[in-house]
Amino acid sequence: MNLEQMHYLVEISYTRSISQAAVNLHVSQAAISQAILSLEKELELPLFKRSRLGTIPTSEGERIIAKANVILQSIQDIQAEAKQERVEGTLRIAAIPSLFTSLLPSILPHFKQHYPNVVLQLQELGSDEIINGIEERTIDVGLAVAIHSSTVQQLPLHTGTMQVIVSAQSPLANMREVTVKELAHETIALFHGDRWLSYLTQWRLDTNGPFTVLCTTNQSETIKRLVAANVAISFFTDVMLVNDPYLAQGSIVAIPLVDYEPRELLFALYSDKMHPKQNLIKAFETFVLQHALSLSKK
Repeated sequence: MNLEQMHYLVEISYTRSISQAAVNLHVSQAAISQAILSLEKELELPLFKRSRLGTIPTSEGERIIAKANVILQSIQDIQAEAKQERVEGTLRIAAIPSLFTSLLPSILPHFKQHYPNVVLQLQELGSDEIINGIEERTIDVGLAVAIHSSTVQQLPLHTGTMQVIVSAQSPLANMREVTVKELAHETIALFHGDRWLSYLTQWRLDTNGPFTVLCTTNQSETIKRLVAANVAISFFTDVMLVNDPYLAQGSIVAIPLVDYEPRELLFALYSDKMHPKQNLIKAFETFVLQHALSLSKK
C-alpha cells in the first residue's frame, strides 16, 4: 500500500464513484481502478462493492479506509507544521560594537548555512538605541549590555568585565589591576556614545580628575592603534578583546578596572516576545546561545 492508493481509497469512499474520484484527483478512471484492484490483491480483501447506489466500501474496506484517513491526516499535519516552522524572511539585527565584532562574525556564517533563505540586515548601535528599536519594531533582535526594560524580552548571554587597555610601553602595563582614580590624569581614546560619555562624566565627578579625551570614535581599530603607540589609553569590555591580535602580539595590555560600577557587565539578547517573526527570532537565539558559551570560556 502506498500514499497514492490511500488517497484513492478515501476519495472513492467520499464520492461513492470511481469516475468522480478520478475527476477530483485529476487522474484517469483506469488508473484508479487498476490501483484499487492491485491493492485488493495485495491485501487479499475486497475493499469496495459496486451497486446501483455507487461504489460502496465493504466492512473490511471501511476499517482500512478509516486507518488511511488517519495516516493522510497525520501527513497533512506534518506538512502544515513544517510550513509553519519554515525559517525565512528578513531578520533585522542590531548589536553594540563589542558584540558586533566579537560574537556576530562567529554566528552569521553558521546561521546562513542553516537558513539560506533568511535575509540579514545588520546595524551597529548603542544599547539604548537598540532597546528603542526593539520597542518600535524597527529592529527584530538586539545584542546589547543589559538594560532594565518592562517592554522587551531579555535573554542573558555573558557576564563580562571592564578592562583598561594600555600600551606595552606604558608605566601602567605592569599593574595587575587599576582604579579609576589612578587613571584620572591619563589621556583617553574613548568610544563614541552616550553610555561611554556618562561613565567619563561620573569618573570626573568621583575623582575630580581631568580625564583628558584625545578623541571619540566608533572605530576600535583606530583606538587600539593609538593605545599601541602609547598616545592614549582606553576602556574595552573583555568581550571586545576576544582573540584580539594586538593583545596576542603584546603591543597592548588589558588590565581589570576594579572600582568600576557595575563591576560585572551583563550582555543580553533582546526581542519582542509578541513579534510576528517569532520563529525567525527563536532560530537566531539558538545560534547566539551556542556561540555565547564560547565567550564565557575565553
